[in-house]
Amino acid sequence: MNRKAYAKINLALDITGIQENGYHTVDMIMQTINLHDDLEISLNDTGRINLAVTCDEAVRGELTEQGTDRDNLAYRAATAFFKELENKKDGSRFVGTGAGAAGVGIAGAGADIKLHKRIPSGAGLGGGSSDAAEVLKGLNELTGSLLTEEELKDIAAKLGSDVPFFISGGTARCTGTGTDIEKLRPIGDMFYVVIAKPITGNPTPLIYREYDNAAAGSKAKDFERPDIDALSSAVNGISSNKTDRTACKTAAFAGAGSSETSVLTEILLRNNINVLEKADERISYSITKEIKTELLKLGAITSCMSGSGSAVYGLFTDKEKMETAARGLRESDLKDRLKAVIETGTC
Repeated sequence: MNRKAYAKINLALDITGIQENGYHTVDMIMQTINLHDDLEISLNDTGRINLAVTCDEAVRGELTEQGTDRDNLAYRAATAFFKELENKKDGSRFVGTGAGAAGVGIAGAGADIKLHKRIPSGAGLGGGSSDAAEVLKGLNELTGSLLTEEELKDIAAKLGSDVPFFISGGTARCTGTGTDIEKLRPIGDMFYVVIAKPITGNPTPLIYREYDNAAAGSKAKDFERPDIDALSSAVNGISSNKTDRTACKTAAFAGAGSSETSVLTEILLRNNINVLEKADERISYSITKEIKTELLKLGAITSCMSGSGSAVYGLFTDKEKMETAARGLRESDLKDRLKAVIETGTC
């Protein structure tokens, strides 16, 4: 079975609190994009999970940063999936309709997983989380869909805060620690995206620590926050009419019209905010602000850091503008400080 594990961007991200265990609570809107990893998944009768990972040149060198196979979220997802099946009353029956699945009993089943990485790690694009979600969904399908989507999300939540989102993907509002998912009306292919991944980035714990230090002190006023209620309402009001959605890419960005899609873009431009950006920018070697400035200069309608970084994206109204901007970024003064410039779209 072949599957695509799509990356995500955060259209908006706010921090709403911190729990006693140190985990932050969030309110954010996430959106899948066409950039994806490739997975090939099959069952075996050895009871072992075998994971082989390859990668594109753009992410070469990052495999060693991910540790052993057992540290990889795809491997951990497969382990968690089979453990969950063993706990089900019918877990010992023979299931599976995929190639090589016939005659493989759940009690002794394993999986062979080939993962080809295209999504940069440490970028805030959710690559590892998406891989894990696709392994869960793929194995569930291969074993006869014994688990419901909610059961898959329960497993996903134990693997990482972003993993439940990728069980359904699309456009969603994520709250709590990120694991409470409210599906929003999909914005689909409305935007083209340029993603810039710096060579260096700030570790997620450092970003959150910097945020906590600043937000608790006199710098709290520096954190501009998105109105996610307004943005969610605008997304849910988007027209499903193709003509309206095309108009959204053109006249709406110039402020023309009063359609639902125009309202969405106007509200998005005001609320395409990630509160962690300010924390990232306070760390001396961050180039987030410089990338955003360059993307806006190159024609992006808005630009924002995704997740806790280090990737920064720009949204564009059409493919030609996106391609022109990507070329410009690769030729800019920032080129020697960027590991990758990626052209994609929302999906």
